[in-house]
Amino acid sequence: MEPVRIAHENAARIRQAAGGSALAAALMLYFGYSYLAEPTGSDLFSWSAWVLLHTLRIGGISLAVVAIALFAALRTALLADAVVSGVVGAVLILTGIGMVVDGGNLLQTIINVGCGAMFLSAAKHHGREYLSARRTAQAEAHSSEHENSERSRVADPPSLESASAPVAAIPPAPSDINDTHDALRDDTANEETAPPEGFLAALARKNPPEDIKHPQDPTA
Repeated sequence: MEPVRIAHENAARIRQAAGGSALAAALMLYFGYSYLAEPTGSDLFSWSAWVLLHTLRIGGISLAVVAIALFAALRTALLADAVVSGVVGAVLILTGIGMVVDGGNLLQTIINVGCGAMFLSAAKHHGREYLSARRTAQAEAHSSEHENSERSRVADPPSLESASAPVAAIPPAPSDINDTHDALRDDTANEETAPPEGFLAALARKNPPEDIKHPQDPTA
């Protein structure tokens, strides 16, 4: 259940960023389409105002799409939010400086630079959130893979049949069998051809008793 809990926490963190992106998109679209007018001059101030106007329009639409993706808890939406917010913040600061250089209102420049700094801070924060969510997802995937391997190893223990199976006896070579049969045949033939030892032969080998003396010759 630990990976599931981590996934829910990551999704909740991603959805938390959707509110700020949606609010920024709404303000940018309002000022880009309803409040600011299309500049007509060719000086630096008019050029800066034209860039600012189209940045608000395009950036507002982009942040609205990013906010929808954040509501869907897509991790890559954090990276997209960081990129869009960084570009919008940089453009706001540059256009504010361009306006004040060409004789524009200082208050307008302060507003542009202040809003640009806020967008850059949001870009940095969302970039860190994306990296953190990515590392957490990688750790979660590694943990899930480890748990699956442990479960498969427990479910499928190694078989012991190969270790306990008796080893088959190796039959002797044909030459050894033939030699054994020849030796048995020779022993049987010797036993059959040897004559039995008779009683007279046994007596012939015996020595006569020492106390038996031969009779003397009467002619002696």
